[in-house]
Amino acid sequence: MRSTSVVRIVWGALLTAIPSDVLGFLPRTPSTPTGRAVVRVLGIRHVLQGAVDACGAVPAAWAAVPDALHAAGMAGLALKSGRWRTPAVADMLIASGFAVSTRRTNRRPRAG
Repeated sequence: MRSTSVVRIVWGALLTAIPSDVLGFLPRTPSTPTGRAVVRVLGIRHVLQGAVDACGAVPAAWAAVPDALHAAGMAGLALKSGRWRTPAVADMLIASGFAVSTRRTNRRPRAG
């Protein structure tokens, strides 16, 4: 199992189990029922994506695409929403980190 998959599964489990605590780390971020629900959904996505990546069910070239798309969406939210700017920027940075890490760990060595 790739280390990125393990980190992603643990991160997703934390998001799912303790969303209020995760939101509490971010300044000026309300822990509303909607916010907690969104954090839980993101946690479930990370657990599922980590499991799929660990199984090698997705071609290496495509493994980082969900994170790159998510980071782009969070960048858009950060630009549009003052209330959710801080968690959107934090999530954008985390998704970007997962995208880069997934891409690097899934890169196949070149023959030669």
